[in-house]
Amino acid sequence: MSLEAASYITQLSESNPTSSDPTQQGDDHIRLIKGVLKSTFPNASGPVYFDSVLAEDDGAIPTNAESGTVYPITAAGGNVSISLPGTPDDRVEFTFYKSDFTPGIVTISGNGNTINGLTSVVLFKPYQKARFYYSAEVGEWLGDIDEVIETGTFIDNGSATLRNAIIADGTKTLGNTSSGADFLGNRYRQLYEHLWNTYPDGIAPVNGGRGLTSAADWTGNKRITMPALNGYIRVTQDNQGGLTASRVTNAGSGVDATAPGKVGGSQNVTLLRTHLPNVKLTGTTNTTGAHTHTYETMELQTNGGAENGNAFDYDRQKNTGSAGDHSHTVETDYLSGGASSQIALYNMPPVFTTRTHMAL
Repeated sequence: MSLEAASYITQLSESNPTSSDPTQQGDDHIRLIKGVLKSTFPNASGPVYFDSVLAEDDGAIPTNAESGTVYPITAAGGNVSISLPGTPDDRVEFTFYKSDFTPGIVTISGNGNTINGLTSVVLFKPYQKARFYYSAEVGEWLGDIDEVIETGTFIDNGSATLRNAIIADGTKTLGNTSSGADFLGNRYRQLYEHLWNTYPDGIAPVNGGRGLTSAADWTGNKRITMPALNGYIRVTQDNQGGLTASRVTNAGSGVDATAPGKVGGSQNVTLLRTHLPNVKLTGTTNTTGAHTHTYETMELQTNGGAENGNAFDYDRQKNTGSAGDHSHTVETDYLSGGASSQIALYNMPPVFTTRTHMAL
């Protein structure tokens, strides 16, 4: 009898049993097959589904019979919404991934059932994948969803290059494959449109000027330049969320922090007189002590003869009159110490330098 030894499916022989094998040995083949199945699927206490790929989702709600299907979904024509089965069988599973590079999003609804406690989940990055498995025991869809970083998120990293981000140094450009940009192709489209729609042309300039929309400039072969964040300390928008905090204002700091992409500030400043306290730097002496001054005179002798042989007397003293209480004006030194030019005051807090990138 031709009976192979096998523990897994790949070890089974398609040639066995042969037509000449005795029929009474058929039970040996059946036991072999059972053993192989149990070894191959040791934890199979229910249906086991295998992935299959459809060319594209047709927009219909997947059925339980289509469990295991992988659906590539394109949002190139606009946002797309997908619903999972409303009455799913236990252990059915479906996989979806966003198959385009546009900013369009794919929303997947639980169709009356929750997904990880939520009513729906969103795929927004190119080739982001989500796999859904329904558990009757838990009573909801369990989703395994790719964790991704939002396009345009600032990433501080000391490396000069990152795999999924571009350094914001003001020299790199993005565009389609015909634009002549430094970074070409659909992989960079989401960051291109994020820059276009978030920052003004002075921060992320478009060659030839901006057109009507980011999509039109992308297809029109225009390049956009990454912001130059070299040396900047980032500040949170003062009125984010609709609440104005008035911590960074144009009147108080010279920076209009009411929208993304505003710049300002300086690492040092030269103080003006208007920056100093409103103190008048004058002074006077005290007013006490009226006094006179003594001085000597020469007087001609008038007694008809010389005294001690001299015609003049040098020993006569007189006093000046008293002017009474009075004060004197005092002139102080220059605040600058007499320096003809001023040194700028350092205005820099302690810093740690790194490189800033923006996520694709």
